[in-house]
Amino acid sequence: MSKTNFDDYLNESLTQLNKNITPDKELWDGIERAIMTNKQASTVNSVVWPKLTAIAACCVAALVSTMVFFTSPETNTAVAMSDFFTKQKQSLLVQYQSQAALTDNWQVHRLCENSDHLLV
Repeated sequence: MSKTNFDDYLNESLTQLNKNITPDKELWDGIERAIMTNKQASTVNSVVWPKLTAIAACCVAALVSTMVFFTSPETNTAVAMSDFFTKQKQSLLVQYQSQAALTDNWQVHRLCENSDHLLV
């Protein structure tokens, strides 16, 4: 069969086809149920995911805000000790500022003490 013969045969068969064929009523009920079931399943899925996404977003926001507000930054121990000793030195200087010195030439006495040890 050539292409033109097949096309002619197909057109002739389609024109002779009975167009008043109606399917059984049971078939339409099954099709309607299948369509409605698919719509309900897609509706349930489309409702659940946004709710789960919103819950997950709230949990993440709560965790991040907890970390930001309740965690304190680590302090550097050396800097903290230096600040503590500087404050302590300042308080001692203020405390002894009004007292008179025991000697005027304390550096000379210290040199003499060191030289005595060297001589021994």
